Amino acid sequence: MKLEEIRSQLLTQLQINLNYWDDVINNTNPGNYGVEDWDISISPNNFYVDIPNKTFSFKDMSFTAKVLLGASHGDSSIEQDFSTRLYGKGTFDFITNKEIKIENIEISPNVNLNIY
Repeated sequence: MKLEEIRSQLLTQLQINLNYWDDVINNTNPGNYGVEDWDISISPNNFYVDIPNKTFSFKDMSFTAKVLLGASHGDSSIEQDFSTRLYGKGTFDFITNKEIKIENIEISPNVNLNIY
């Protein structure tokens, strides 16, 4: 597999799996939000892949979301836009010679995570 294919698969997995981003949302103040919609974006220059060590890292990733405070309260819930810049690192493994899977990921915000 070429570097660009690996990078593309890693970014796709990061894009579609909300489980990677749960801690980001749960560590906000006041916390315990439902997520209505979310997105990540990053410059390819800020996403690094080390194929021999099966690791990756990123910096200055944009994370945006619509979060719901009181989501379990239906019509009385409050929708709020949220965005932050993140950095992180992780490991991956080859499932086949054409497919990779993220094994673990650590995401750290580099800003204060107060929603308000």
